[in-house]
Amino acid sequence: GVPAAPVTFQVYCLDVLVTFDDYADDTSWVIARGADGEVVASSSGTNDGVSSSDRVCLDPGEYEFAISDVYGDGMCCKWGGGGYLVTDGGAGPDAVVAEGAEFGLEERTRFALPFAPGSSEVVTPDGPAPAPAARPEEEPEEEQPEPPAPGPAGGCRTLDVSVTLDQYPADTRWEVVSAGGGGDALAAGGPYPEDRAGATVGGSVCLEPGAYEFRIFDDYGDGICCDWGEGSYSLSFGETVVLEGGAFGLEETAAFSAPDTQQPQPTAVDGSGAGGGAGCLPVALELTFDQYPADVSWDVTRLDSGLVVSESPPYANLTATVEELCLPEGGYSFRIADDYGDGMCCAWGEGSYTLTSGGSVIMSGGEFGLEESSEFSLPV
Repeated sequence: GVPAAPVTFQVYCLDVLVTFDDYADDTSWVIARGADGEVVASSSGTNDGVSSSDRVCLDPGEYEFAISDVYGDGMCCKWGGGGYLVTDGGAGPDAVVAEGAEFGLEERTRFALPFAPGSSEVVTPDGPAPAPAARPEEEPEEEQPEPPAPGPAGGCRTLDVSVTLDQYPADTRWEVVSAGGGGDALAAGGPYPEDRAGATVGGSVCLEPGAYEFRIFDDYGDGICCDWGEGSYSLSFGETVVLEGGAFGLEETAAFSAPDTQQPQPTAVDGSGAGGGAGCLPVALELTFDQYPADVSWDVTRLDSGLVVSESPPYANLTATVEELCLPEGGYSFRIADDYGDGMCCAWGEGSYTLTSGGSVIMSGGEFGLEESSEFSLPV
């Protein structure tokens, strides 16, 4: 007999990008079928002030996207600049299925797949809205003690922080602070994206002689070793290791001291070659995005240790930004990547990047595929 024609299945993939406000755990979203209300995808916030991206692939049909905030103040702008954007990349660069930021308890958008740009319908709920929960009043901030006085002028030591992640890098974050916890973090990292599982990350900071604390946190309370991988951390001044570990619960705090030394600070170099006397050298990364800023990521790695000393935050709803870095003198590698392999220019906009220090261009570009990288030294 004649063989039956093959059965083909068509699915449509949506990208859901959410930038959370200062209360991420208040926010959640679902996608439900229009026919029976069955929830086919959902997510909720965990990390304040960061962006989360999910890809959801669905069969043809009618759907509703609903995003809610339990305190009834939406995602913008009283408690941070949050927002959401749902797109169908297969329907074209302007195929916005749903977007918003300023709403109350909930906002709903109906749409159909295959998607036709401009066909979404924002739904107004029937009847009075339920009363939102009352957000507790914020307690006044306690007066923080003054950080310790800096050590002798002209002397600082470079602390290298190395963290090997377990299988759940999004759970891990760390910081270096002055003893007693006063003031802002002097260096910090995490939470890290899931694709960094098992990777070694970290950073460097030049510390004046004095007392400090290293704090490392795990959101699920199982540390970074040894249930879900052989994670660990190590802090060192040059070849001298001052702290190391990995097996802890929710968090671990350890004290250490930066030794008194007359090691000279790196000299900042401006366009005229004049010294600035700073503890690290200023580096600027100027980014102009194409229509998909969430695809772009970058990192800077120390050549001598292989440590990632700086890396990109998630980008969303941006057209351009400037990242200001401060790095000790030495050799580095800069890498920039695009998740979809089309670079920053020119299929979906005129994106570009420029890395500079002291008025000198280290590298620049925009037209690449999945990634490109280059090595450089400081001072330039």
